[in-house]
Amino acid sequence: MKTRAIIEFKDTYASMECQELGYQTKETALAITSPTGQILSSTPLFRKAYGSNTAHIDQLPFTVDTLNITAKGLSEKARANLEDWIAHTIILPMDYDKYFTKHQSLLHLLAESPIVESVQSLTYKTVKIYFSEALNDEHIRQLQGFILSQAGIYSYIGTSTVSDRNAYQALEWAKLDINGRAHNNHKPAIFHRSKSLLGGFLQHGNQESIS
Repeated sequence: MKTRAIIEFKDTYASMECQELGYQTKETALAITSPTGQILSSTPLFRKAYGSNTAHIDQLPFTVDTLNITAKGLSEKARANLEDWIAHTIILPMDYDKYFTKHQSLLHLLAESPIVESVQSLTYKTVKIYFSEALNDEHIRQLQGFILSQAGIYSYIGTSTVSDRNAYQALEWAKLDINGRAHNNHKPAIFHRSKSLLGGFLQHGNQESIS
């Protein structure tokens, strides 16, 4: 039975940089910025340190060029804590060519599996794969581990043997799952309209009250 999998990469660019630098994604405060200072990708630890809503380097409590603290009214303890975070924070410029090359390399590696029929990149962080066989939870766990080992990227994966729509729904479930994976092999219910049943509804008139 064939399976389609929708894979969403987490923190794609930041994760690729962490792997290249030899750091663990979950243990590194790292962000990727555009030429105008927008934060395009960041690790969970960076968001924990500086806020998940921080979208531009101007919103950081320090200047990126000089590392001088710009936040006001900090206690001595808070200032020392911030200085420690700054010392362990990495901010890098966007390198699209490098990320594109790494992304394509990962897709080619995924396509080398003998049970993979096709690999399609939907966006820079979303991939659809068709497998010639049904996949169980252990298979998906191994697929996540392969992506992590090859690109340093954690991922959500939703699968279905029924339809692409079911796989997308499973992906949303995976985002709520502690392991980041879910299956949706439920076939939609099919309802048949019955003229006699409809006539029966009409014969009874309108509902006046539930009580």
